[in-house]
Amino acid sequence: MKLINAINKLKKNGWEIQDSKGSYIASKEDVTIRFFVNHGSDNCSSFAYDSDLQCAPTYGLSLKKAMSY
Repeated sequence: MKLINAINKLKKNGWEIQDSKGSYIASKEDVTIRFFVNHGSDNCSSFAYDSDLQCAPTYGLSLKKAMSY
C-alpha cells in the first residue's frame, strides 16, 4: 500500500499520526497501529496493532484488518 494512502485512510478515520524517520505510529484512544516505509520505496505493509486491552501486539496485518481489529 502506498504510504500516502495509508496515512489518508487513518486520518480520515480519526487516527493521529506520528512520523519518526520512516517509522509511523497511528494512535486513537488506547490503541496504536505501527508501520514502516519499505526501504527504497514509498510503500508500507505489515501493520502492527496494539491495545491496552491485549497482552501483546499483533503483527503482519493489512491496514484494513488493523483498523478493524
